[in-house]
Amino acid sequence: ALELPNCFYQIVYWDFHDGRPFIRALQPKLNMELQDPTGKSIPIKQLSPYTARKTLGHYKGPGQSLNQALTDIHKKSKKHAIFLKQSNLTPYEAWTYYFATYLPSIGDTLLNTSFTE
Repeated sequence: ALELPNCFYQIVYWDFHDGRPFIRALQPKLNMELQDPTGKSIPIKQLSPYTARKTLGHYKGPGQSLNQALTDIHKKSKKHAIFLKQSNLTPYEAWTYYFATYLPSIGDTLLNTSFTE
């Protein structure tokens, strides 16, 4: 079910220079409130179009700022490396860990992320 306190919105305004689109943040912020089924008013937060949000494990945003996604992938990789370094796994167990745990945790995110560098 949709939980209103976890919801947000982004307003994206596009400027075009020489035919190329550029996102521009609008000022000021707009206040939005929605009512829950009991009639209670819930404020909905506005995010900048440059803010990436995590949805189902993937960072997405209109501005495609993927610094957070790269940081997250790097942290996950380091945790896996530390685990492997501290474990006494056989080559077969390390191979199984790589294909069963590491690749799905990193690869699923990479499939939906488009880095520019």
